[in-house]
Amino acid sequence: MRKVLLLVLVASLAGCVSRVEKVDSFQDENFDGEITNVLLLMPSLFPNASEYGRHQLEAQLVRRGITVDTRDDYFRGSERMTKEALLEVVFETEIDGVLLVDLVGQTMDSRGRFSVLGARGSMRDFETEVSFLLSQGGRVPPVYRETQTEVYLRVRLFPEETQRAAWDIILRFSNPGSAFDLIDRASPRIAREVAESGIVRTRSP
Repeated sequence: MRKVLLLVLVASLAGCVSRVEKVDSFQDENFDGEITNVLLLMPSLFPNASEYGRHQLEAQLVRRGITVDTRDDYFRGSERMTKEALLEVVFETEIDGVLLVDLVGQTMDSRGRFSVLGARGSMRDFETEVSFLLSQGGRVPPVYRETQTEVYLRVRLFPEETQRAAWDIILRFSNPGSAFDLIDRASPRIAREVAESGIVRTRSP
């Protein structure tokens, strides 16, 4: 009997550790297009595991039948991205949408509920919305820390056609205490959400 109770307890704890919750979501009902080739950006999300994070998420997206371009040859880790550089890549290639994955600060509203930071915004409105394009004098994006109890990841799709966020979700993860473990846990869930958004074309892998 004691062994059975122990197994139940361990299973319950494992479920708590791996819990993922969709905190908020948005979809532009006026956008009826389809993204066929996404530019994947995970700017400064995991400073010590950025390359691993991009490759893992790319693999999961491809597994879901999504065409992905990370543009590692254009955006070097040692260089700061700019609005102009991003738009140049989007306009001059076959990329027709940007998939942005970044962290969200754990901000609460006046009633103690989780609050989404900022407006939905667009790729051009980088000063107030697309945090990875900040150049000087702006607010600094949150940084992942192993000591956080929970981690909020924000996933957005910016179609080239409108340049405005057509789809936006926030996922809350229990923090495993390792960037690599979080990437392993988050990548399949993010890829699933993107594939099920209905905005990105999927094909048989």
